[in-house]
Amino acid sequence: MHHFRGKLFRGDQVHLDPANVYIQYHATEGGPGQAWYGYLLVDSEADVERGGTYTLRLVDGRAGTLRVDAVSPDPTRKVRATFVGDDSLA
Repeated sequence: MHHFRGKLFRGDQVHLDPANVYIQYHATEGGPGQAWYGYLLVDSEADVERGGTYTLRLVDGRAGTLRVDAVSPDPTRKVRATFVGDDSLA
């Protein structure tokens, strides 16, 4: 997984700043595209909504839409919001 920083938006409003995100990429079947998924580290389970759609804007200028699948504490007691990218991260 690759670690990035950025901002998480809900609509036009900044929802998390900074967004501490870990992303994994994989090639899509039958095409030249690249899918992405991963997790955000958040302060509490209330920081993002399960099933919610957000826009991630990385500090390097790339952006994409993601959908949060689950929010739960990990073994180190940090809270992870796992997600799947809904479109390309470009």
